Amino acid sequence: MKKHGNISQFWQELKRRKVVRVVIVYAMVAYVIIELANNTFPALGIPDWALGLVIMLIIICFPVALIVSWIFDVTPEGIKKTEPFKVVKEKETVE
Repeated sequence: MKKHGNISQFWQELKRRKVVRVVIVYAMVAYVIIELANNTFPALGIPDWALGLVIMLIIICFPVALIVSWIFDVTPEGIKKTEPFKVVKEKETVE
């Protein structure tokens, strides 16, 4: 029972930090980029290895996007560091 609670808390933290949203958007944008490259590179005479390079760059940048989305939050005031769950919980109890 304890493990289920930890998984649920972790999932809630991923959603709170908007990591889930970043994964979904990243996957959609990566799919579009790969499809565009796949369809346009041959017509433009770009070598076949370039498509592999595009795919490798997308794969390599994925963990970076996850880490950045975990640490930072984009707000109307700019990019801010995401507060830990304990700090957020303490602010809710004080207010």
